[in-house]
Amino acid sequence: MVAPRPRRQPQAMSQAVIRLLDPWGGKGAKWPDINAAPSSTLQIFSRKIVTPNASGYAAFRFVPGSIAAQLLVSPTLDATGAVTNWQTGTAIAGYTNVNTNYASYRVVSAGLQFTYIGNNFNNSGLVYALESASESPLGAATVPNSKDDLVMIRHEQRYDKGFRWVARRLSIEAEHYNPPNFTPTDEWTMLTVFLSGCDTSAVQSAEIQTVVNLELIPMSNTITSQTTTPAANDNGLLRSAVHNASAKMPTFFR
Repeated sequence: MVAPRPRRQPQAMSQAVIRLLDPWGGKGAKWPDINAAPSSTLQIFSRKIVTPNASGYAAFRFVPGSIAAQLLVSPTLDATGAVTNWQTGTAIAGYTNVNTNYASYRVVSAGLQFTYIGNNFNNSGLVYALESASESPLGAATVPNSKDDLVMIRHEQRYDKGFRWVARRLSIEAEHYNPPNFTPTDEWTMLTVFLSGCDTSAVQSAEIQTVVNLELIPMSNTITSQTTTPAANDNGLLRSAVHNASAKMPTFFR
């Protein structure tokens, strides 16, 4: 009698899917498609502090598909807390070195963690986190510009409660490589966050932490071109599993 084979493939598949979906646990992951090439991987954390204004409002935007202008903070707000100008974005940490040494990149996974860092006495206010798509997220007044605008997914909570958000691919273009100075489009979902009703007598701040896992193609004839590792094998079944899981899973976590 032949002993049954152990069922290891489903477990291995689920672990691979999680590694490609979880930005915080996806260090070193490569996207398994036909565009794959010998590449380097990099996990980058960026941190910013956001502080409500004198009227208790603040807003910021995270654009995962771009590394040249990924995080927009301190936009121009009107008297109701709505954005009238997003101004310019802040590049990922180390962007200058990436731009100098690499010819192209693609995002494997990305996410944002919001953490209240104020005290327990002046922690009033609400957070409105809006997930959406935009072809021009860096535009002066690109929607959503208000906490009440219509979006794909909405998450609301108290200001002093933290959350994590995981970005999702919106098109096949998200699997392609782009130059480091790429102008962001709607390849990935973006996150726009509004703070409202925050304490004005003793203003309290929050920390934004973004994480992005990159797959990078070095410039030819450079030191970095000697440090690449083999591409991931083309795996359509794994890609489909990632897309299906991403479409069904929640994107906001406590």
